[in-house]
Amino acid sequence: MGHAGPQVTRAECSTHATQYILGVWVTHSGIVIDPCLPSEWEGFRMRRKVRGTWYEITVRNPEHVSRGVQSCTLDGEAVEVSGGAARIPFDTEGKDHVVEVILGA
Repeated sequence: MGHAGPQVTRAECSTHATQYILGVWVTHSGIVIDPCLPSEWEGFRMRRKVRGTWYEITVRNPEHVSRGVQSCTLDGEAVEVSGGAARIPFDTEGKDHVVEVILGA
């Protein structure tokens, strides 16, 4: 018997988990970080390669909220946060970057 439903690859599962749970996705202008986490989570760390550049992303959840980026830095410099999400511009130099995100009310 064959499988009647749609087939989902491992890569698609990873993409969906990264985009919809961890809330990290790539747009035409940069990386958006908008996590939707269980409030029990302390946070998470991930490493993502985008356009030849590595981003070491750490999300901290000290207030144990489910959503809402309070602040974000890229290599120690503040970046735009609007609508509860951080927006990281693309790097044109190709060097590695450190992104720190704090969730909160």
